Amino acid sequence: MAQDVAAWSSEAERVEWFRARADKHRHNEEVNKLHEEFRRTIRAWRRMDEAWWNVGEKEGMERGAQAYAMKKARMYGRKAAECEVTFSKARNDVDGEKLDYSQLKGVTTAVGSKSKHG
Repeated sequence: MAQDVAAWSSEAERVEWFRARADKHRHNEEVNKLHEEFRRTIRAWRRMDEAWWNVGEKEGMERGAQAYAMKKARMYGRKAAECEVTFSKARNDVDGEKLDYSQLKGVTTAVGSKSKHG
């Protein structure tokens, strides 16, 4: 009887361990997805910043249209900067020793990139 209880306990511990491991893998996958989403969002805002800036720099544009384009460029630049700060804070709130970032490639590539136009 004692041997059956020990075997059952051992089996239950193994099942619990494998479930915890699967939970950790799912959590790490979600962290990886969120990091990539942040990076893509930052890149997209930077591209929009650059695109609107280029529109505003075109020759022969009316001043109102040029002002609108520059306003949009600054707006997207601010959005990118805000997203970078939020991404940085989100990563600082997590103990890196407890997460597996092995699936991440170049997490910080978008962070720290600044708008060329202010």
